[in-house]
Amino acid sequence: MNSLANNLIKRLIVNFVTRLADCRLRPALLAVTLLLGLSTAAIRADEPSGPALYQTFCAACHGVGGEGDPTWPKPNALGDIPPPPHNAKGHTWRHSDDDLVMMTLNGHRDPYNGSEFLTMPAFKGILTEAQVVGILDHLKTLWTDKQLAAQAALNSSEHLPGGEL
Repeated sequence: MNSLANNLIKRLIVNFVTRLADCRLRPALLAVTLLLGLSTAAIRADEPSGPALYQTFCAACHGVGGEGDPTWPKPNALGDIPPPPHNAKGHTWRHSDDDLVMMTLNGHRDPYNGSEFLTMPAFKGILTEAQVVGILDHLKTLWTDKQLAAQAALNSSEHLPGGEL
């Protein structure tokens, strides 16, 4: 099976299963999909990074256009916060590139989450840092100029001596 077909099959399975599943099951469903070998084997260095990787690994939870879960920010029955939007209606731009890369690679648990589950599953070992940066570059195409400027200033402040504003 060629890489494009493999990616398409994996994306369809992940989209279908994660839309049906409770938010707390999404990390487990992603893990099962990865164990089935439908993702990482299909990703090669010569494939496009940002938009294609976003659609493969992020869109099932955060929406094809970065619109997030329709119930965000209302917690579900377990008190877990659903996936936020990554477009201009979201708050992704309020985080630095370094923080977003670390959240994506290591996972993240929203402090307001009502359960012990990670809000964002970890993608370390699944995606490289360069691939995550490619996804982030794609997300930035969904933000306003004002949001881009604010996020750029935040990135600059992290690289000052002492890392302070």
